[in-house]
Amino acid sequence: EAQLQATASGVSQQAREAFYNYARARAATAVAESTVQTIEAQERVVQAAVDAGVTPRIDLMRLRAQLAAGRVAVERARGGMATAAEALRALMHEDGSSEILVAEDLLAAMPEVEGSREELIQRAYSERPESRAVAHLLRARDRQIEAAEGSRYPHLVLDAQLSFDNPNQRLFPAQQRFVENYTLSVILTWSPNDLFAGEERALAAR
Repeated sequence: EAQLQATASGVSQQAREAFYNYARARAATAVAESTVQTIEAQERVVQAAVDAGVTPRIDLMRLRAQLAAGRVAVERARGGMATAAEALRALMHEDGSSEILVAEDLLAAMPEVEGSREELIQRAYSERPESRAVAHLLRARDRQIEAAEGSRYPHLVLDAQLSFDNPNQRLFPAQQRFVENYTLSVILTWSPNDLFAGEERALAAR
């Protein structure tokens, strides 16, 4: 269960990272588009100045080169935004028809984390599902070591049985009636092989 919680937490973290990657790509696209609009406005002004003979044509050519580079940047930014959106939709199991909006205030101040670094580390060790999964695993390994070490010693088995049979195999001759049988046995077993085999299992468990 702890490993399942850790996996779910990891998927949730991936989804949050994918969302912020999408928000970053969307912001980059907006900046690139705004840059192109600014260069286009400058191009119109410089074009008018060139037509009036006030500005050399080289300035217009330079602006047009910047404009072409800006449009390339816009297409790249849009491609990055589309890729980030698809990655986010895949994690959320959404189809491609839904639009992803950014409703969170990304400029808001981050909440302050209370506690020192050492306190936060200890809190993570005690509360994170990954740490709890490791703790459970360590306890299970300790039990395996104890079981392997215990298998080296004599085994005491207590067995009790109650049967109510018709016909009863213990009656001779057989009779068509229900008869109760009780058995109680105590078995103590040990073999030198148990000592060596148990030691090997304990060594492997350690």
